[in-house]
Amino acid sequence: MLSIATIVGRSCFKALPGNITNFERTFKTQSSKSEDNEAEFDKSRAWFFKYTADSLPQSIATTEYSYSSGPGGQKVNKTSSKATTSWPIASLEKHVPSILIAGLRNSRYAVDSATTIKIQSDTHRSQSQNTHENHRKLFEEIKKVYDQKVPGVTAPEVKAKLEQM
Repeated sequence: MLSIATIVGRSCFKALPGNITNFERTFKTQSSKSEDNEAEFDKSRAWFFKYTADSLPQSIATTEYSYSSGPGGQKVNKTSSKATTSWPIASLEKHVPSILIAGLRNSRYAVDSATTIKIQSDTHRSQSQNTHENHRKLFEEIKKVYDQKVPGVTAPEVKAKLEQM
């Protein structure tokens, strides 16, 4: 019979019957954490199911406009069409699950020591279209973070099969 030490590749310890090894202790600790996380995952899934591009109030964002660059001719040189929209993470915490907030802090749009999400757009010639583009980019970023952080639901028959192993 192989011991845990042989399977792991370490010959410095051997699991004796009745003794709890570090490996088993770690596994038990992680499984209790996963039970806590499962409630958070369920909460995040329920939130995401209702999440739309209009779910976040526009009042928590501040948008500044500046001169744009690139195509558009004289229009972009005369009007402030580039939109830079900022969302303080403290304001987002009231509307987005905590698991996703951690992912947003590490997103490519996070600035100021991860206290703000800032997105810029100058792809359109109008302020309103660029502002809308910023909100769409935040929507897409939240969806991306959700896909990375929240695993899919495990079917009950798969859970039962895993427990038997």
